[in-house]
Amino acid sequence: MKFTIEHSYHPLDTLVFQMEGEFKGVHLVDFELDMLTEIRDGKAKNVVFDLLKVSYIDSAGIEFLYTAHKACAVLGQNMALKNPSANIKKLFQILRLDKIIRID
Repeated sequence: MKFTIEHSYHPLDTLVFQMEGEFKGVHLVDFELDMLTEIRDGKAKNVVFDLLKVSYIDSAGIEFLYTAHKACAVLGQNMALKNPSANIKKLFQILRLDKIIRID
């Protein structure tokens, strides 16, 4: 399944990454540098990863999001995951990452 990430800036200094498909390591090589560049640009105080259309996430996808969280923390930005499926949310709870990364 194809995986896509699109980003856009929204009001209130928010950078939103819209993600779609299976969030696997094989797809992330092309996106990680772009994502980190956008975050480090510092234009946004809030960074949101919208997972509404993500059907699956593997360990590399989780690492990708954790890396984004660390980059945001260094810059004083807020990061959140939005609209995760019940299974993805449960996975973050099992890994206790919901204590580190805000999930809306």
